[in-house]
Amino acid sequence: MSSTVNSERGQHPSRDTSPVPQETKVVSGADVAPLSLAFIQRATASYLRASADNRMPVDTRTSLDFSKALFSLNKDFKFQLIADLQKENLAYYKSLIEIGVEIRHIDKNKISFALSKDEYLAIELAVMEEQAATGSELPREIIWSNRDDVVSQANQIFQMMWRMSVPADSRVRQLEEGGEPEETRLIQDMNEVYRIGSKMTEECREGALLIVASPKTITRNSKMFERLAQLQAERHFPIRILSPSDDSEAMKVLPNAQWRKIEPMNVSITIYDMQKMFITQYSNTEADSAQNAVFSNIYTTNRHTISGMVSVFDALWKESELREMEERSRKQAQLLQDILTHDIRNYNQVSRLSAELVLERLEAANDSEGIKLVKDLLDAIDGASSLVERGKKLGQILSEEKPELSTIDLIQSLQRSLTLVRQAYPEKLIREKTEIPVSEAQKILIKADELLDEVFTNIFSNSVKYTSANTVPLWIKIEREEPYYKVSLSDDGIGIPDEVKEKIFDRFVAGARGSGLGMSIVHALIVSRYAGKISVENRSPRGTTITIWLPMAAQE
Repeated sequence: MSSTVNSERGQHPSRDTSPVPQETKVVSGADVAPLSLAFIQRATASYLRASADNRMPVDTRTSLDFSKALFSLNKDFKFQLIADLQKENLAYYKSLIEIGVEIRHIDKNKISFALSKDEYLAIELAVMEEQAATGSELPREIIWSNRDDVVSQANQIFQMMWRMSVPADSRVRQLEEGGEPEETRLIQDMNEVYRIGSKMTEECREGALLIVASPKTITRNSKMFERLAQLQAERHFPIRILSPSDDSEAMKVLPNAQWRKIEPMNVSITIYDMQKMFITQYSNTEADSAQNAVFSNIYTTNRHTISGMVSVFDALWKESELREMEERSRKQAQLLQDILTHDIRNYNQVSRLSAELVLERLEAANDSEGIKLVKDLLDAIDGASSLVERGKKLGQILSEEKPELSTIDLIQSLQRSLTLVRQAYPEKLIREKTEIPVSEAQKILIKADELLDEVFTNIFSNSVKYTSANTVPLWIKIEREEPYYKVSLSDDGIGIPDEVKEKIFDRFVAGARGSGLGMSIVHALIVSRYAGKISVENRSPRGTTITIWLPMAAQE
């Protein structure tokens, strides 16, 4: 390019401000140069994207000065160029990179066009070949368009080429230092996929990382992976596999690989020697043949892309490892808890039976002092049994990772809990008043499960225990606070000391609410299991209000 450009920032060639009709036309002869120059200068208002072959301009110094001046027109100007970088043109393209041009490489590129936000300019292949043969700086004929559909399609083509091309720094390093050129390409031909996969397998020396969409990824390609297993035994390299499930047939193919579990996905990733990678997307992960299973394959040797994917693999591997350790610990803890619960329950039964026999003898002897002591002992045994059962229930709640929630009728759950508490404290008169929004239907539905009754039973039991009078008033108020139902449960008891209030939901914290497990169960259910909220405060002049927010379910 030998033309000059006005370097005054923001100055563009004068043009008619009236609407320009959208058209596509062929420009030839003397009109080519001014149209090309005006197109490039107008592009500085947005961006310039271009694709070219491996030829350099005759006057590289003038071309570089011209390109540098383009950036002076707009500080936000962006120039992206796809070219065929070879040793003979490397110095020129490195100079373009230094002035701010973003460059990527496509080997033997024969597609030549340029585009901006609003315009498209291209050279036909025959014209380009003629230009190359004659050594002409400018073609004798170009295609120009400002039609939206043409510009949009050209942008899509450019973006696809840009994604599939090799970064300039990788290509420069390859040309200057030697070695295989980096590449990224979409491969639709399954025969080509098998050919490259077999070559990757035979050349594997350092190890393989596999993320499989399904164990069938292994069994569908069993011959190739059996060969990988043979090479692993000979060359002693590691193979690590992330799979959504265990499969004995797949494990037989790669018996010495390390396997860990991940969440299911529809993509498989194969990385060999941290240098070559296949990304395979599936339309049907469980199909018996690769032709029916595979949607697309991307092969790359781009070190930045592979390095990033290796980091992803390592993160998933560590996460899976932690999950497995947590699962083992959970099972061990559950086993220990079951053993302890069983043994303590048996000891308590023996203790209770013995205490009851002693009580019968003391009653026969009319030993009032001894009777009181044994009854206290029986109460302690019952309390210990209750504590063990509550501890087991809390352990089950906390160890369940993904509980299955359903639609629960809130009013029915409250009534069931009240019935249980009335039966447990027949000497108390429980008077409950429930207030619900007038606009609500008879059923108020929330997302929970059958353990919700345990929440209200614990809270109502505390209200009864810590109300000294024989009559226990309870107030229940339900309000809508989308996406929750807000449930306020109030009593007329002794309240909760401020120093205990902050720790009331901690495990084994004794205080105004007894053993310390009941309210921790309530908190575990509401917050951890149901994704709700809970708060506690004292009423004036006395009593306590516990407020619970429970997620709404779809109303019938």
